[in-house]
Amino acid sequence: MIKDIVNGYKVIEIDLEGAKCIFTTSYNGLDLNREGRDFQKNLNCLKEYYNLTDIAYLKQIHSTYVYDADSEKDTGDGLYTHRKNLGVAVFTADCVPILVYDYKNCLIASLHSGWKGTVENILKEGIESLVLKGGNPETMKIVIGPHNKSCCYEIGSDVMEKFNEKEIFKGASIFNGRNLDMEKAIILQALNEGILKENIITMEYCTFCSEDVKFHSYRRDREESGRMFSYIYMK
Repeated sequence: MIKDIVNGYKVIEIDLEGAKCIFTTSYNGLDLNREGRDFQKNLNCLKEYYNLTDIAYLKQIHSTYVYDADSEKDTGDGLYTHRKNLGVAVFTADCVPILVYDYKNCLIASLHSGWKGTVENILKEGIESLVLKGGNPETMKIVIGPHNKSCCYEIGSDVMEKFNEKEIFKGASIFNGRNLDMEKAIILQALNEGILKENIITMEYCTFCSEDVKFHSYRRDREESGRMFSYIYMK
């Protein structure tokens, strides 16, 4: 659901009955680039609007490192928590934001899955982190947020080869010519980890070419691109 919030900003909200997923857009100049001048103001705006104690995030490095939000780690690509009213977030501008909610065991995670994180399966790391905290893949829902979809995501032969080397993708149609379908790749990984098909939520939005809703896209705008912020919290 597209929702108007303060300052003329628009976000996408998905209610998971006990947890809420938020995906920011670029509408009215909303930018969550942590290096940008308005980052703290926009972050505070989101925290106040959703009445959150805080929103945790990391300096992302296209890794598969996933940490407890209460740890002192500041570099990695995934966070999880059991705490209510604490958001866990990732920055994207074409990469895939994955938000995870174990509705029975009250655990959440946010994962930043670019092509490197996808080929190395950060989703597996995130799910295993939640399992170690008492989670169960069969009671986890995952939301795959707006990203550069297969219509626009052209890759080189070197990247294609890295995917083809992974057993899980052999025989799977995750390519359309030179274009990569990241969503399909992540769904295969989710199913392989025990996530139920009916608990996988996807969106039609492509960050590069969507016209109805505008997003930041590094591939489209390069250094002029801002960042989206995708986060999940438990109520």
